[in-house]
Amino acid sequence: MAEIIPLDAAFIQRSNYNSFGGTRGKNSESSYLAYCQEILQWPIAETKKEQLLKDIHKRYSEIIKYEAQHVSVMVAGPAKYNSRRLDKSDQILRLSSEFCEWFEAIKKQITNGTMDEVAAVESRKISRLLEMIEFCDNRAELNPTSDLMKLATADNSKFIELFEKLQSKYKWRKNSNIYKLYLRSKSGEVQEIKKEVVFQDDNFTAYKEGDRYYIKFVLKPKHQLRVALRSRGWWWNARESAWSTYLNKFNAEWVGGISQQYEKYI
Repeated sequence: MAEIIPLDAAFIQRSNYNSFGGTRGKNSESSYLAYCQEILQWPIAETKKEQLLKDIHKRYSEIIKYEAQHVSVMVAGPAKYNSRRLDKSDQILRLSSEFCEWFEAIKKQITNGTMDEVAAVESRKISRLLEMIEFCDNRAELNPTSDLMKLATADNSKFIELFEKLQSKYKWRKNSNIYKLYLRSKSGEVQEIKKEVVFQDDNFTAYKEGDRYYIKFVLKPKHQLRVALRSRGWWWNARESAWSTYLNKFNAEWVGGISQQYEKYI
């Protein structure tokens, strides 16, 4: 099980000693432990947690090192220290800012890489379509036809319901594409395009949606794996925040072996 790596006790003590209130090191340690506890709660593999805990320890150790060296003006003045030489605030602020950016980026990757988020994306897609249909319907110069047709493959029963509700207002003709789509929906011929998971482990989820396959990694893969993906016909799909490829490019055996073959780079 992943365990939190303690910060250097000597740095914490020295940071306390050099601070005006005597608690700088203790406060930093508390923040560090809170970040570590958050990592331990993430829905990722223990090996991933261990690596992240090592990374956070390395980054926070650099911060606490400068905090231990930093002597504030309130302390340096009465003691007649050279406050400019002992002022490490610039380094502390820079490293703290870099740490926060790094942590938030990792947190976002974890959130986007889980199947809960995959399902949430599906839900948000339907919500956006419903909002656009309502928006267009409430404005005389706009028409909801296009967005309503998109809804047919996202939530077919809702499409049928809204079509029947709006037909009296827009009077779509029987030879129009949307009316034909409605008739096909009523007869059960229209299939909703859903995400179909084809492989999943602690590192990534591979799924099929429509005419594409996608891979959503828990953490951003290293350069070597990204090169391997591109060489096999995968590309980064910003809309899905995932790697995607065409149906005829998908190799189930290769995808299933990514975690073993590219263990160092995932």
